[in-house]
Amino acid sequence: MNRREALINAGLLTGYAFSAGSIAAILSGCKPDGVDVGWQPSYLSSDQNEVLIKLIDRILPKTDTPSASDVGVHKFIDKLMNDFCTIEEQNDLKSGLDRTIEDNPKNIDSYLTTIAQEAKSNDDAKSKNTADYKSREFFTQLRSLTLLGYYTSEQVCTDVLIYDPIPGEYIGCYPLEKNGGRAWAL
Repeated sequence: MNRREALINAGLLTGYAFSAGSIAAILSGCKPDGVDVGWQPSYLSSDQNEVLIKLIDRILPKTDTPSASDVGVHKFIDKLMNDFCTIEEQNDLKSGLDRTIEDNPKNIDSYLTTIAQEAKSNDDAKSKNTADYKSREFFTQLRSLTLLGYYTSEQVCTDVLIYDPIPGEYIGCYPLEKNGGRAWAL
């Protein structure tokens, strides 16, 4: 083999290696924006996941900021329930979603208003055997998980809130006007 053949072979080898990496990178990125192709809930059923998305998007709808499902709160809740929550917490969420499926509300807004009012009026319920208690537990849990997932998501922390990974001194009463009307993520 002469020098010219060695250079050609080295160039081809480099080209093949570069092409394989580029093709793999391009193919791994081939999905429409905002769609997570192939994601399936690991804890919830597909029906429960659909209802969960409807409920969390009514708690935090899309305005000039992304909705709860846009930032993946339903995925966060599914993962949290599957890997970290107690059996009782899991059962509260699943039974609440199942009751929502059974009720089949035509108007999600009025349904959420109703269970929120029930939760507020039954806030002092002591017995865990009553339906009122379960309604309160479901709404409180749903609202808390939705807010937790939303405000700890990367997209909200970087696009909606102000994120400073290395914060300076703590200033408790800092005017929002100095931050362009945005609150701090940390």
